[in-house]
Amino acid sequence: MSQSGLQLLLHAGELEYIAETIKRSKLAEPVGGCLFGLWRNSLIQPVIQFVTDGGPQKYGKVFNKEYIKIYADIVEKNHRLLHLGFWFCGSEDEQEKAKKMVFETLKLNVLLFINVSKNGNNLELLGGEYILKKNGPPESSPLFREDVLDGHSSFRLYEPLTKKIKDSKVPPTPASKTVRFNFDNLPSRVQVEEAVTSDRQWYSSEGGMTHLQLLFQYFQGAGITPDMSRDTVTQDMQFGLSGGYVIDFPANFPQKMPTFHAPNGRKFLMKRASGGDVCKVVVDAVVDFFAQQSSSRGGY
Repeated sequence: MSQSGLQLLLHAGELEYIAETIKRSKLAEPVGGCLFGLWRNSLIQPVIQFVTDGGPQKYGKVFNKEYIKIYADIVEKNHRLLHLGFWFCGSEDEQEKAKKMVFETLKLNVLLFINVSKNGNNLELLGGEYILKKNGPPESSPLFREDVLDGHSSFRLYEPLTKKIKDSKVPPTPASKTVRFNFDNLPSRVQVEEAVTSDRQWYSSEGGMTHLQLLFQYFQGAGITPDMSRDTVTQDMQFGLSGGYVIDFPANFPQKMPTFHAPNGRKFLMKRASGGDVCKVVVDAVVDFFAQQSSSRGGY
């Protein structure tokens, strides 16, 4: 991951359209679609102005090539937007296939992963990650709240465009001019970047920022949104979790593992696994703990 000016922007209405498309799929299979937009800031920052679904699924394929070509012809030729890449929602294995398709087969530049949870008729956005490949190796970043622009794109509200997009799972024309989808679960870019204040803390280094982003990404993937804060005296990073639980990261993380605090005052030092991703070890330990608590219904 990189913090070298890496940022994707998209309108809240496009994120809402993606969520509604995923909802219509019933989460029973991978789902995805096209990202159309423009480049800004010397052609390094993509701004997503219009998204579609992948067209009618055929032979189990997420993306219908014939319909994607039709979409691209309409949007690119008539409205001067570029086909920058794709958005995708699916398993880790399916995500790897999507990466190969977008960056190796189609030679496009942008891939946006969306992670959601469905509760009855409601769909909750747990998080997202985008990968950009422009004049170099792919770079990735979590989707932050600051990456989401207010309201609908002017292209979403332009009926001469939306009426030409046929066979969509969700009508391209928005049902309301007000975006109602809630994306408060996305982490704050400001909160993450302002954490880098002390050169003695693990999160102040380039590698530390990567660890911090990975922790957010893995927690979001597990349906957990930590509340990040810092000790006012030591500047040690703390993640607050539901139920009053807290993860306390030492200044020299990941050399030393964090401490997990329970609301009743008890605590334990997380154990390091041999090899592997230390950030995933931390998140997996928390997920396993909460799963055991849920199954036993007992105290800590």
